[in-house]
Amino acid sequence: MFDKPNLLSITTIAVLLVGCGGSSSSTLQKETINGNSAPTISLFSTDSVIENKHTTINSNVEDSDGTVVSYLWSQTGGQPVNVDTWALSELNFQTPLVNADTKSDVITINDSTPETTTIDGEVLTFELTVMDDDNAISVESISIIVTNNPALPNVALGEDFSVNEQTETTIISSTSLDEGELSYSWELINSNLISLEVSDSEDLTFISPNVENDTLLTFQLTATSSAGLSQSDIVDVLVTNITIVPQVNAGMDLNVSEGDLVSLFGTSSDSDGYVVAYSWDQISGTNVTLNNPLTPTPSFIAPETDVTLIATFELTVTDNADNRSTDEVVVNINPKRSILLNDTGYEQCLDLASESLGACDNDTYPSQDGDFGRDFENEDLLKIGSGLAGFDFTKMSTSGIPLSNTADEWACVLDNNTGLMWEVKSESDPLTAATNTYSLDEANQYVISINNTSACAHDDWRLPTFVELQGIVNFSNRDGEIDPVFFPFIKNSTFLTSTVGASVGETIMTINIENHKQLPSSTANYHNIILVRK
Repeated sequence: MFDKPNLLSITTIAVLLVGCGGSSSSTLQKETINGNSAPTISLFSTDSVIENKHTTINSNVEDSDGTVVSYLWSQTGGQPVNVDTWALSELNFQTPLVNADTKSDVITINDSTPETTTIDGEVLTFELTVMDDDNAISVESISIIVTNNPALPNVALGEDFSVNEQTETTIISSTSLDEGELSYSWELINSNLISLEVSDSEDLTFISPNVENDTLLTFQLTATSSAGLSQSDIVDVLVTNITIVPQVNAGMDLNVSEGDLVSLFGTSSDSDGYVVAYSWDQISGTNVTLNNPLTPTPSFIAPETDVTLIATFELTVTDNADNRSTDEVVVNINPKRSILLNDTGYEQCLDLASESLGACDNDTYPSQDGDFGRDFENEDLLKIGSGLAGFDFTKMSTSGIPLSNTADEWACVLDNNTGLMWEVKSESDPLTAATNTYSLDEANQYVISINNTSACAHDDWRLPTFVELQGIVNFSNRDGEIDPVFFPFIKNSTFLTSTVGASVGETIMTINIENHKQLPSSTANYHNIILVRK
């Protein structure tokens, strides 16, 4: 291995450049002895003349009146080269290392006028001396320009590998260059399954595509030096198909009453394809007839019953790859209640000082409200939904479907004791905000507006009667209350009813939720309202 010279090389020679293969030749001497013609020499180089490359200078020697008996090469300019033998018709050597900034001055002779030109590289000059059998001698010289060979980048992408589909994957490359910086270009050369969003970095990160079968992707990285020289490498990535079953949800378990139209709500998704089929089956309980069982939302009429029935349904979904998933939903079918009124909410009994006695059934203070009714039986009640004391409420969806007690969003509330469905006020919606107040005329206009929206899939909403509204007030709370779990934004204020007051003039009965006062009020006065239907 040669060390490159550290200094700028300036070599001045007198040659005739002929512009072929980086070399030039000229005849220096041709002797004729006693009429004997000296040999004729032609020299030429056939190899590319770049640093650290094996190079051959060939000769063509002719002697018109004899034979050539000896060859002798010599180097007359430039860095010395190592030659095994100088006495052959051709000269073989390894060109020396040359710095990229090496310059040489070259003299060209045109019409006997010398011209000096500075060129890149170093000039090596050699002479060939030949002698024939009559001792006639000829000498020919040749000049070779040796240029710097810019380094090629080194690029390696490592071993081929495999990944699962839909997986973030990084191909890490190993690149280097002796001098300068590299630019990068990635290409997926055998597929269009993915688009390389960032393809000019040393490493490549991508998400492997969805594939129906194992698929081979071939990536190529090309690294290019500032001198424009490039090297490439490829790596094969086998993307493996994995079976992803569809996701299915048969919906929340339901509590319904006999005679109800019950709708099941199934949902599904498939991350690597699409769902092609739904199928509902009843797997336990009293048999019912499912309408549209091959859709996400079948329905049935809950059968009549004197006791709570439990029916379990299974939803099966199938995707485009024939993968299947199932989920179940339980429907509790309850007998309808015959009661028309709720209890008051009192679960405790009091002494004469209005202090709580704890449990009721006290002989000293007998026959109080807390001794009787659903409130008294609360701990033993089988409720369809939930609620304080003897109250039994169920949250309802915007489409009028019963929801679980833990549902975060609901639009209406069903009173399971009376069968009345109640409006749920909003916090800030301009139409349904709990803070809105109305005269009787405006309340009637509000009823029309709500029915036009088919709230909870019904258009028969109305103002409640005095008795109906009284039925959802928990009178055990001294500050007044309609269960905040089911009616979170309701105001503890005065509410209109549809019951006409007994006072002289146009009055309507109202109930003050906070202080429990039940008074007639002018139909022109403004109060809060809550709508009901059955």
